[in-house]
Amino acid sequence: MRWGETCRFSIELCPWDEFIAILLSDGKEMERLCGLIDIVYGGADLTLDISDPVYKLQGNEDRYMNSLRWLAGHVHVWPPPNEAIAASRKFDVVRDLDIIARTVTRTHRPRTRLVRECATTLNRDPRFVFKREGSDTSRHREWGHHVSASRFRRMAAEGGKYRWFCQDLVPPLRDLGEIRVYVIGGRYHSFVVTAWNDEELGWDTKTDGRLAPLEHISRAMGARRPTKDVFFRDNASPAEEASALAHLKSFVHKTYIALCQIEARRLNGSSLSLQQIARFDISVIQNQTGGLDYFVNEVERGTTLSLFFGCHQELALQIMSAWGRAMEARLDGVGTCSPLNVR
Repeated sequence: MRWGETCRFSIELCPWDEFIAILLSDGKEMERLCGLIDIVYGGADLTLDISDPVYKLQGNEDRYMNSLRWLAGHVHVWPPPNEAIAASRKFDVVRDLDIIARTVTRTHRPRTRLVRECATTLNRDPRFVFKREGSDTSRHREWGHHVSASRFRRMAAEGGKYRWFCQDLVPPLRDLGEIRVYVIGGRYHSFVVTAWNDEELGWDTKTDGRLAPLEHISRAMGARRPTKDVFFRDNASPAEEASALAHLKSFVHKTYIALCQIEARRLNGSSLSLQQIARFDISVIQNQTGGLDYFVNEVERGTTLSLFFGCHQELALQIMSAWGRAMEARLDGVGTCSPLNVR
């Protein structure tokens, strides 16, 4: 992107193969690029493992990252590389969410440990689920009853920058699905309930219902209601629906604000893509008193975010439009800065 005198900015699309060639060049191409643009938007998804063949880096991952960091020191790169790399360290994000639950929302969460730090070897233990950093959990998620002692030891010994961690299995998360809440420009926007359909190998989604309070969800779980209905209450009064939604919004808002503060401190006040658009994947967990609490299973942000709206195209377009306005405001903020000051 380049700021202009007669228009707010102009956009030039760069194919991925060409962008790789520039970043893996001898440096002169990057210097030339800096003279032509003010903002680089996109690139490899740094929350995932960029050694994946889909990125075509063929062993040049470190060189690509060094060049991208150099570029980020001369022009705006979005999403910020340091934020995306930090987000790929999912165990650290889980640890942040644990702190927020303990000190801010006062809610329960599943226990999470690095596999390499577990005191005992687990062998096909159904009480746990295993996940790996640098991945979406559907690609590197293994149920405990499938993880043998030898597989557990291989996870613990696996080198590299991405770590395996072990988390208490939460039956409602596995069986009922998640409430995926979208926060755009720092404000709640909407939610969609999703559950995995083993028969169709796809996501069941629902957005058109009255959100149920946690007490009702608890009773519905006991009655073994269908997955797609448990988070909703068809006969809820407007006041009950408003109260349930207010509870969810309050939980998400407190978690979101605290997470932004933690990450901004860690990244020395850098602007975060988390502040533009984020998705909080939420389920329910039984607390110490036998009731239910909300807990955040995962956080996605910025360009890495998936919508999960399936056939609900109108709501997806509303999210994209709101995200566009938030991004536009971000670009306006960048445009008020002199490129010389930015660099």
